[in-house]
Amino acid sequence: MECIGLIAVLLAFLILLLYCFVNGCRRREALLATIFFIFGAVIAMVIGYIIFGTKYEGAGYEVGWSMGVAIAGTVLIFIAGIMSVLQHMGR
Repeated sequence: MECIGLIAVLLAFLILLLYCFVNGCRRREALLATIFFIFGAVIAMVIGYIIFGTKYEGAGYEVGWSMGVAIAGTVLIFIAGIMSVLQHMGR
């Protein structure tokens, strides 16, 4: 699920780059696609965290610092999605 989330974030980033720098792509559909991929990525990542937490909770493994970094990244991606929605509403 984390890989699906990462792919969705990369697609959103690519569409956002096109939206910002290519005049032909400055349409509402490109921004909507970015929003769709961002929130899809956040949902996939949260599901991945839930799966990881339930699978390894009693197996004797410890969650390292990288899980905190991944969760912080997901929160920042969610904030970027909210900003994209605000951009869409202001347009």
